[in-house]
Amino acid sequence: MVSLVTLFEPPTATSSAAAVPLPARISSRTPGGTFTFKGTGGADVGPITSSITVPPVLNWTNRTSILNIPRNQPLEITWSGGAPDSYVVLNGQSTDLTTAFTAFFCTERASAGRLTVPRDLLASMLASPATPGSPVPSGRLMLNNYTLPVKGPRAAWTMETSFITRATPRSLTSNSARDTLAVMRIRHLALFLALSASLAFAQRPKRPKLPGEDWVQLFNGKDLTGWTEIGKEKWVVDNGTIHGQAISKEYGYLKTAKNYKDFHLSLRFKCEGDGNSGVFFHSEFKPGTPTITQGLQFEVDCTIGQHTGGIYGDGRAWIVWPSPENETVVRKDEWNEYLLKVEGNHYYSRLNGVVMIDFTDPAPKSFDGGISLQLHSGGSGNMRFKDIWIRDLTKRDDEPKTAQ
Repeated sequence: MVSLVTLFEPPTATSSAAAVPLPARISSRTPGGTFTFKGTGGADVGPITSSITVPPVLNWTNRTSILNIPRNQPLEITWSGGAPDSYVVLNGQSTDLTTAFTAFFCTERASAGRLTVPRDLLASMLASPATPGSPVPSGRLMLNNYTLPVKGPRAAWTMETSFITRATPRSLTSNSARDTLAVMRIRHLALFLALSASLAFAQRPKRPKLPGEDWVQLFNGKDLTGWTEIGKEKWVVDNGTIHGQAISKEYGYLKTAKNYKDFHLSLRFKCEGDGNSGVFFHSEFKPGTPTITQGLQFEVDCTIGQHTGGIYGDGRAWIVWPSPENETVVRKDEWNEYLLKVEGNHYYSRLNGVVMIDFTDPAPKSFDGGISLQLHSGGSGNMRFKDIWIRDLTKRDDEPKTAQ
């Protein structure tokens, strides 16, 4: 094996980072040829003669010219030597020294003397920072020679693995974060046996997300991406909050672009005015109007005795109220913590740590639709919402089945 410590540079970089020094050669390699071993034997064993053929030494001829590797252009590797019926494996590895690691493998017949790593393969690698003096390189190449003959054309593939924490989500190949990502992309059909176990591991289906890993932000704190304004009321992002203000006498809503059947929703709200509000679910509207055609709401009203935490809507008026002793849990002009759960026809709300309702609806009318923040008609609504997270439990019959 011939190893090189190097850096994978970003496509836009100008190679300003210093390269990690190449390691010194620690031993010589036996030259290729046939060697005969002889022994005189002894009282119980006669003379011994045995021969072994050592393949020509693999010499990485352009090794010293590779310091930093641009990820926006192909990389050529050249060598001499190696057994004619063997193959050469190039392994590239790169890490950002925090939470992620990437690697690729390319193979070619030893007799070819060269291989080219495709540009798109290098582009999938992480940029590896320079770490002078570090015993662990952040990026490296390794050239190996295997005597097992290669059957068929050369093979090249990349295996990318990212270890991701909830606090620092990353994604190497897509936007689906918050989970361990293991992806193998086959560039050519041919595989070699030495890494078949790695291939089998990488093709295993992704494990289901554990509770706590499957909460997703509905509001990014910067803009209203993922939300649609319904009606003429004013919805803006102000100081990391969604600020809804009534500017007409009509209803106004801010609806999620995505529909949900079953979910857990966590948010905080503050009443800055006397108006009524709510969090609708399974909601739909008459096109071009704020006229709601279906949906229930978890009530939000900071006036004492207005049943915050109860369920209202679907043309059925009040469906369930919280207990009278809990009517004073809501706090005006302060942030209130609201946890809402919808699972089939079972509804649950918790306000500031107090369970307000835990109710099974005997006659539900709506089962799927958007989540909508409401400003009640009358022109006095003034509400803020923030820290909006959802755990989507929706299952639909038309969704693709997960591989088992």
